[in-house]
Amino acid sequence: MATGLEAVGAASAVIQLISFAGTLVSLSLKIYDGIPTAENEIEEYAAKTSAAMRCVQSRIQLVPQSTPAEKRLSAAAQSCIDAAESLNKEAHRITKRYQKGKARKAVYAALRGSSDRKRVEDLNQSLKRCRELLETELLVEIWLVVISTFGHYMLIFWFDSDQGAAAKQLQSQGFQSLEIDIQNFLTQLARGNTKIESLLVQEAETTRDIISTNLTTELRAHEDRTVSEAQRQRLLKSLKSQEIRQRYNEVMSPSEACFERVFASYERVCSKDPEHKSWSKIKKKFHFDGFVKGFARGSEHKIGVEDVDEIDAHWDTFSSWLRSSDSIFWVQGKPGSGKSTLMKFIIGNDNTKKLLESINPNIRILSHFFWKIGQETQNSIKGLICSLLHDILSEDSDAIDKILHQHRFCLAKDFYQEWSTEEAKEVLFSVLGTRSHLTCIFIDGLDEISDKDGFRKLLCVVEKLRLSPNVKVCVSSRPETEIVKSLDAIRAQSLRLEDLTRPEMALYVFGELEPYSEHMPVSTLVRFMTKLVENAQGVFLWLVLVTKSLTNGIKNGDDEKTLSDRLHGLPSELQALYEAMWSRLNGDNTVYREIAAKYFRCHVSEKSFMLTGILVDGSVKWVAVYGSALVMISLVMRGKMHDKLESAQYEETLDALTSMCDATAADLEIRCAGMLRIDKESVLELFRDYPQIPSEVFHLTRRIQFIHRTAHDFLVDTEAGQAILNYKSSTKDLIDLHVKRLESWLCLARFYSGFGLMLNFREVLQQCVRLEHAGTSQQIVLRLANKIHDYGDRGVLAYFPNDFYPKYSFQTVFAYSLKSFQDVFLSHYIRPNTPEAMSDGLRDIAAESNSLVWTLSFACKTPPVDLIEMMIALGGDPHAIGESLLSQRASQEGLCVAERTTAFELFLRGAIFTSGFTSGPPHSVDDLTMFFDMLYPIAQACPHWDRKILIPCKLTTHYDNTMSSERCPWEVFMHFDKTAHLWVVHEVEIKSLFARLLSMAEACDIPTHIYKFHNIANFSTKPQGRIRLLGTSDLSIKTGRSYRVVDQQPFEDLASSLFNPRGALSIMQTTTMDLLKVLKEFQPHHSSLTMPRAFVESLEEVTLSEGLELLAQEGLLLFNATGLNTVPLPSETEDPETDPTAISISTEDGPT
Repeated sequence: MATGLEAVGAASAVIQLISFAGTLVSLSLKIYDGIPTAENEIEEYAAKTSAAMRCVQSRIQLVPQSTPAEKRLSAAAQSCIDAAESLNKEAHRITKRYQKGKARKAVYAALRGSSDRKRVEDLNQSLKRCRELLETELLVEIWLVVISTFGHYMLIFWFDSDQGAAAKQLQSQGFQSLEIDIQNFLTQLARGNTKIESLLVQEAETTRDIISTNLTTELRAHEDRTVSEAQRQRLLKSLKSQEIRQRYNEVMSPSEACFERVFASYERVCSKDPEHKSWSKIKKKFHFDGFVKGFARGSEHKIGVEDVDEIDAHWDTFSSWLRSSDSIFWVQGKPGSGKSTLMKFIIGNDNTKKLLESINPNIRILSHFFWKIGQETQNSIKGLICSLLHDILSEDSDAIDKILHQHRFCLAKDFYQEWSTEEAKEVLFSVLGTRSHLTCIFIDGLDEISDKDGFRKLLCVVEKLRLSPNVKVCVSSRPETEIVKSLDAIRAQSLRLEDLTRPEMALYVFGELEPYSEHMPVSTLVRFMTKLVENAQGVFLWLVLVTKSLTNGIKNGDDEKTLSDRLHGLPSELQALYEAMWSRLNGDNTVYREIAAKYFRCHVSEKSFMLTGILVDGSVKWVAVYGSALVMISLVMRGKMHDKLESAQYEETLDALTSMCDATAADLEIRCAGMLRIDKESVLELFRDYPQIPSEVFHLTRRIQFIHRTAHDFLVDTEAGQAILNYKSSTKDLIDLHVKRLESWLCLARFYSGFGLMLNFREVLQQCVRLEHAGTSQQIVLRLANKIHDYGDRGVLAYFPNDFYPKYSFQTVFAYSLKSFQDVFLSHYIRPNTPEAMSDGLRDIAAESNSLVWTLSFACKTPPVDLIEMMIALGGDPHAIGESLLSQRASQEGLCVAERTTAFELFLRGAIFTSGFTSGPPHSVDDLTMFFDMLYPIAQACPHWDRKILIPCKLTTHYDNTMSSERCPWEVFMHFDKTAHLWVVHEVEIKSLFARLLSMAEACDIPTHIYKFHNIANFSTKPQGRIRLLGTSDLSIKTGRSYRVVDQQPFEDLASSLFNPRGALSIMQTTTMDLLKVLKEFQPHHSSLTMPRAFVESLEEVTLSEGLELLAQEGLLLFNATGLNTVPLPSETEDPETDPTAISISTEDGPT
């Protein structure tokens, strides 16, 4: 209810607005007159004016419009707001015309326009009219309202007597509960101050400070919200795998399923309406002309409308569970009975949510669909937990904020792969434990869990979920023994899907056979239908496959006896059915059997993904593409097409691929006995929104799938299936299959490049590496490598996922990854016959060990030891100082920083980068051990352990107790990731780097003492390291700022912690947070932060160019702000006779 004081608060806010706007007028007129003003002053008052405007707007809304005075106050307030808004626009126009970093001073020609000044003066007149209205009329009327509210105690203030007693009484009447500016305003009115100037003078030290403080608080809160939102999205992104919805989407839609009667019964039961509209449609279908009646009379399963009660009873069990406090329900069914389709229907049906809301009106439904033959994210406990966690948090930002504060490790997560199962569990159950509303979780396919995780671990998770407060869990699975025992033990309610679908099966068979009733007696069709439904035993997939086989026979003109024999000859078990159908379709024809086996092998072996990118606005967006595409299998099966397509134009290629895919689709359906199907969706579905990709491409790249997991299990896990899969197959045939697949990828890469799609060079090369490891001949590997090199050189394959990474030498990449290529590589460096050339080659190989982390390639993390030993034997010096080819190429592409280093130093960095480039343990103990095996003989000859090198490092802080650090090559560092907070250039001795590697080994229990490294390097003195240069974000040579460290003492802890594997993280975090405060202090708008003085006095602000130039003068790096412009490198495609880096490979087919 209105108290009358609403107008007081509004008037107080209007007076403040007039004050700030008046100052803004004064500043604007000064600028028009050419009078200098303080830096940022006009922006500051524009911001304060905006804050005061918002205060007026919020308070004036509370003022009732019941009296003339209140209406005039509202009108005056609106006039002030309009004038202030216009003034802010003028201020914005003025500030745009100034140069930052100078005192405010008019640019005479631009800013002395009479029209600009006239606008400001008119606005000032509007403000004056508001002031006069307040002084002459409104303040007196407002005072009368105050008297009526607080009575004679306000008069005591007026006459300035016994104010302490008055204040005490006022406090009892709620005076002290008013906002401070309103209390101040009332006090001044009580003392007779009704002039605006007087009121403002009295309130200046309180009210105006409050507005300023509120403004600062609001701006900081906005910054916090921005950071928090970025952190929220980062967390959600890390939980969302690319396949998070794939299985759900691929399950047959309920609208396409044959469960219409089952679904209608569910809606009928849930709504408690016997004549529900969906049921009425079903009833009509049961009155078909004598057909089903005959079926019912001839079958031991009496199926008809009279069975409705039985079906409804099963559904009633489930609907009652939805309304109950019971926490677990189990939908069980045989393989192929339609469990996933039924679960999808229940999840999406409105009745499910309505029934759950009868328990708790605040309900959230979550789901996860397991898929054993899918990716790890689809068949693991971690995938389940992350999926549920993502779905909970995606609609609950408060829960995200709690997680980010309670589970700090979440702040360091960027990708799904960074989560452990235990971490995800900890967060999920923490969230579920604090939720007050109901969460119902549907988990489909418990039996689809991977063998690695197993039933027992999964059932423990399900048990913990159902015991969580306000959580209900509905699961589905096959009746596997371990699952049955576990769910029976907790007395889980359940329903068997086959109990629901018998009547539905009759309807389905009728629908399929009824079109042929004119060609065959009804009694015969009824007999077929009876046999089909009885033999199906609740397995809808079996019924679909066998009915299709029967209708194919009818279409082919088979007589009744032949059809009966066909039907009686089909086994009732799915796996036996697959075998019988395959035999029937392919017979004893060895060619057909061989073709079918190739289709199956091609699909089963396609388990990896291919990193595929699209060129958008000059940069590449990458997506991992999974699964078999129709066009890919077509190319593998028809390998002779590759050469024809190589020289064809785009339209010719598209026509040829379309014809080839159509032929493959028809052949695949016949030969594979229905076990493989072609989806409507493309493997490139994530690219569908890009207009440059022709629609025909999505038709060609439709995904090939097994019709059901049972088909996959039959081929992979049974003796009969293995006989089909491996029919006329040898080791050579399998290698040949993989060779054709790589050739097909290359053919497809050329086609894709015509519309901006690109395959990743490294991923394609990785397939070539696998071929070599599988025993493929050297000639074939070299032929394929030559093709990959050609396509990379022509831009058909994208070189690196990181667009900024310099294009490296193909020869070096091939030699590092492929043993077959090493002789070719060596021949280029032997040809000059100088030790210097071999040393250069050795340095290039070492640089490649650094690049693997940054190119998303981990196919071959450890260096080729045999090649390195051979190069050293041929005169290569691992300690020769020079510039790597990678660094030279970066310089050619515009990088202004380079370094002179040795192969040994680069190998040390590579060991750290690829085996553990963060603060945690290495990725692979084997990798690190191989590095030590290689480094030991090289380290023995190191002549300069005290040599100093520079290593750039990026530090990312997460609130106050988590952070991550990355050390990277200069080629990556100069393209700084804007999500990181601080960059540091660290100077370190070679022995310090080596000490870091030894510490990593000790953390992994690698016995480094056997190498006697401590005897090789003199560690009698503590390895030295120091911070030379640091900064935030901007690494542009033209605009970047940096801070040179002139006193190392405050930075010693940070310098030592950067290369310590354990125990230094907290030191690094504390130091980094302090440093960030210091660097912000150098910026005026952060002047309110408390500044650690030791750091400030130790830093000297310089331009980035100046900072790098100083390091270059010490000989620590090469730098030129305008580009290094090294000697142009030879092209990799020049004449082999004159170019030592060109490829000339002899293959089985001759030179290529």
